[in-house]
Amino acid sequence: MNVTDILESFLFNKDLIRIFLLILAISFLKLIIQLIQAKKINSKINDLANNSIELTPEEFMLIRNKRLYDEKARHANIKNFPGVYILHNKTKDLYYVGQSIKVLDRIGNHFKGRGNGDVYADFKYGDQFTIRTIALENSEFSNLNDLERYAIRFFGAYEKGYNRNKGNKSK
Repeated sequence: MNVTDILESFLFNKDLIRIFLLILAISFLKLIIQLIQAKKINSKINDLANNSIELTPEEFMLIRNKRLYDEKARHANIKNFPGVYILHNKTKDLYYVGQSIKVLDRIGNHFKGRGNGDVYADFKYGDQFTIRTIALENSEFSNLNDLERYAIRFFGAYEKGYNRNKGNKSK
């Protein structure tokens, strides 16, 4: 049996054609669903970068950890951005302000115990938190240090919050 015979038997076998079309339709549907999910995640991350939404740590982790298109890495990795993040302990009305070149990664670290120990302890023991960010490119500041110092001052994160200093000095 040569290639022509195999091709002819395939083309005249209605069951094989139906199976092929079904597989093609399922693959296309899966792609459409993933494109819609990516658009929603990207929109949430853009809103977060523009400081136009607040997320709980649980909502944040769902967005941050989503994998699409059979990706090995998290989809949010392509949307990571430099900026500051504001963690608000709503239970105690305390703030923590930090900065990072990759804000989404850094925020996740705080809620996994690899950030400010006091923030993590309060989160672990049930205090309610919200997360906000300000992307450096969406701010009026030219560097992260100035933006962070401003946010620490604005939210009172040094005087009555978790921050142990007033921010990094500009170089």
